[in-house]
Amino acid sequence: MTKEVFSPYGVNLWRSIRALWDDFKIKTKVKVRNGEKTSFWGDDWHEMGILRNIYPDIHNLMLNQQRTIAGMWTPDGWEISFRRQVNDWEITGVADFLNTIGQFKGSQEGEDELWQQGSDRGTFRLMSADDDKSRVVEVELWEIERKDKQ
Repeated sequence: MTKEVFSPYGVNLWRSIRALWDDFKIKTKVKVRNGEKTSFWGDDWHEMGILRNIYPDIHNLMLNQQRTIAGMWTPDGWEISFRRQVNDWEITGVADFLNTIGQFKGSQEGEDELWQQGSDRGTFRLMSADDDKSRVVEVELWEIERKDKQ
């Protein structure tokens, strides 16, 4: 969902934000639309969690581990390619994996969205650091809006 910054302008700010990304990302889920920005294996888009963590053995079998959902989804279903033939003791795990991803309904129009876990609006609520907690900042994917609490 994010890329490293290589240009000299504003590098310190973006480097600081990038350093905090992993801590921030564990509190989010991806709502898949077109799947172009969502890593099939690395992002938390499935209801069970991050597929790389749930199926590490299957992840190691995969030919293209860095593909997005859009890169793996076709109108006919998932395009799954293994590095080698699946051994007989791996068939049960592969079948479980295919059953898990088989619940995906397909891509939709629009860009993928990053949502706070447990949120139904896709916004992040951050309390300010001052003592009276009178300010709340709501953050939508890349837009910031400041509101004062009533």
